[in-house]
Amino acid sequence: MSARERILAYVTLGMIVLGLLYLGVFKLIIQPTKEANKQAQQMALDVAELENQVNLEPEYRLRLRDVTKKSFGTNKDVALQAVSAHLTEIFKQARLGQPKLSAVNSARRVGTALQVGWHASVRASLDEVTNLLYLLQNDPHIHRIDEATWLPLPNSNDVEFKVRVMTLVLDPKTLGGKIEVDPKALKLEARLADAQRKAYDLIDDRDVFRPYIKKPPPPRPTPPPRRNDPPPQRNDPRPPPPRPAPIKLVGLPTWQGKPTAVVRNTESGETTRYELGADLLGGEIVAIDYRPMAHPSNPLLQSFSRVIVRTRTSFYAVEVGQYLSEKRRLRTDQLPLDVREAFVPKPNPKPVVTPTTSPGDSKPDTDNKPIVEPDTKPVAVPDDNPTPAGDNAISGQPDTEDESSSKETRDEP
Repeated sequence: MSARERILAYVTLGMIVLGLLYLGVFKLIIQPTKEANKQAQQMALDVAELENQVNLEPEYRLRLRDVTKKSFGTNKDVALQAVSAHLTEIFKQARLGQPKLSAVNSARRVGTALQVGWHASVRASLDEVTNLLYLLQNDPHIHRIDEATWLPLPNSNDVEFKVRVMTLVLDPKTLGGKIEVDPKALKLEARLADAQRKAYDLIDDRDVFRPYIKKPPPPRPTPPPRRNDPPPQRNDPRPPPPRPAPIKLVGLPTWQGKPTAVVRNTESGETTRYELGADLLGGEIVAIDYRPMAHPSNPLLQSFSRVIVRTRTSFYAVEVGQYLSEKRRLRTDQLPLDVREAFVPKPNPKPVVTPTTSPGDSKPDTDNKPIVEPDTKPVAVPDDNPTPAGDNAISGQPDTEDESSSKETRDEP
């Protein structure tokens, strides 16, 4: 082995020995020290948190005692009876009848408290249900509303309302002593006449919680009478005429560069589009008008779009948002200019008869008057191509002979 190889071997051996020494020191000394430091820091944080909780324990006890005063009692049976009586009173204030109450079968423990409650069901209108939920929301007692459901009843505007009201029964051992709880000490200050309650009237007005009910099928046609059946009497009242479908003008969009009127049947939900020239309201659509005009139902408001229909004798307009049955007749001055020019006829000018003049005289020939037969009357007949003013222009006869030979004149004194 040469000297150079011995040096490389010594260097390599030394590096291996140093690496093994570092691993031994890290495993035996450095790593345990780091873990001990981490544990010490975590224990310090735990101790600080425990000290903070111990310091806040008196404040928590005070808050817990205040919350207990808002409960229905510290005894399970007493609390259940108090909740039942309180619910009956709230249902009465909400203008509901006597509810059907049934206690929750199993009481669930939440921490050191016991959770108990009642199931309640009643038949009421949607407005009365809203009253009940408003009063329960503003009730100062400890409670929680679960499983509130309402189902519409067939052939009625009422709903079947069901709700579960839960409360907590706190353990007096955790309160640091016995506490007297009086559920009747807390009064419900909310009233149905409050302005905050009136904000919920929209729920009943729009009937927002009623599900979609499919339209019933049309009735079966009446079978024709048999030959043996007696003929119907003349005194029988006639059936009422069919009610017109509630068709509403819902929009006036521009579809592919063409203005379009969109109407919808509010009962069936069917939507139909009409373009200019289509038949509507027994007439023809002649214009989609976007001029701002006073609304027919309220002159203080403005309407910015309407459809104009021309019938044989009149023009009608329907504003966006109106039913077709609310059409109104338009005067000529209310029509758009292009509609007036296209569909309103202009009055014909009256024919003008000019007096005749003699040749070579600048004044009208008042001395020469046409001789009219006793049985005939002079009548001015308008013509597209009137003849020159003269005797033939008044009588309406063609001028075939010379003027000097056809005219008969007489001298007037």
